[in-house]
Amino acid sequence: MGIAKLILGFDKSDLEDTHMRLDSLEQAVRRLQEALERLEGEVARLEAAIGGSVREIRSEQLQFVEALEERFAEIEDSLQELSRIVSSAQEGEEQDSIEEIVLEAIRSGKTTPTEIIETTGLPKNRVYSALRRLVESGVLYKQREGRHVHYYIAQDAVSAGESGEAVA
Repeated sequence: MGIAKLILGFDKSDLEDTHMRLDSLEQAVRRLQEALERLEGEVARLEAAIGGSVREIRSEQLQFVEALEERFAEIEDSLQELSRIVSSAQEGEEQDSIEEIVLEAIRSGKTTPTEIIETTGLPKNRVYSALRRLVESGVLYKQREGRHVHYYIAQDAVSAGESGEAVA
């Protein structure tokens, strides 16, 4: 053991070993810095790619939502049209059924609108509309008798030989 080692606690060979370890550590630090720089570059590249992808995804989502909204509007229009058609058909069926009820009341001997309304319970405007349509179509004819108007089934009147003056 040398005097320097005794006095200082280390000698030249210890300094050389420490210097070699220090060089080794410096090289390791440089490699780590290079790896860190590469990693930062990759992160930046990924952020750019993800940012672009996110923008593309958002754009695609927006286009998809717009397409869905457009399709929903088309479906809503179709449903409104179907609803209108169904309502129209129901009104037509309702008119037909009201006309059948009115005809049945007349067959049972009720000939004035008031009698038909009281017997059937139908609203006044519906009964008068049905009577008007039935007269216009030639199914019924109407005859004024004093201050009342009576309705008769046209076929029954012809077959019974009735000859009342029709009121138009």
